[in-house]
Amino acid sequence: MKHLSLIFLISLHLLIAKAQVDYTPNFTAGKPQEMTKLEFMKGQWRIELFQETKKSNQEVWKLWAQSSSEITSIYDGTFIQEFSKGFPIEPKHEGFDRREYFANFSFDRHKKVYRFTYHDNLTGLLSIFEGNFNAQGHLSLQMLANPLHKVSETSIEIIIHSKEEFELIWYNTNSNKNIWNKNIKMVYKKTKY
Repeated sequence: MKHLSLIFLISLHLLIAKAQVDYTPNFTAGKPQEMTKLEFMKGQWRIELFQETKKSNQEVWKLWAQSSSEITSIYDGTFIQEFSKGFPIEPKHEGFDRREYFANFSFDRHKKVYRFTYHDNLTGLLSIFEGNFNAQGHLSLQMLANPLHKVSETSIEIIIHSKEEFELIWYNTNSNKNIWNKNIKMVYKKTKY
């Protein structure tokens, strides 16, 4: 009986391992081709963070803070990851004076979507966004779950101006979830490749 149990466990393990490998025709392991669209992000960046203010129903962005970021690729370009020492918090929140963050970009070849994960030291939450490039050539990503704001939803849009500059804009919906409001804009300017 022990031998049958052992054979069963080994067979189950092999089936699970086999299920994790994609055997579809023309499958190439490693970096999805779609990740080449994000390779321009690699390097060191200066970041200016703006908050939107309304003046006479016009969109006005007010500079709030500056920071820096380093974006690298890992696993031969399969993932693009960002690390930033973040932005100051005013007023200070429970002993924290800076919001640091770490982010990953990837492409899910099965769902055919880009994925962006965002971790920070302030909330301790892992936020997951998914989406694709839209007709304007912007990477538009929707948060899968938003544990902080039950009445609103969050999305981000990455607008690529050149290999040396891009914007990451955070949007929130209002309580009716029918109007997307720009909330924060982060302008990235490359300082080193």
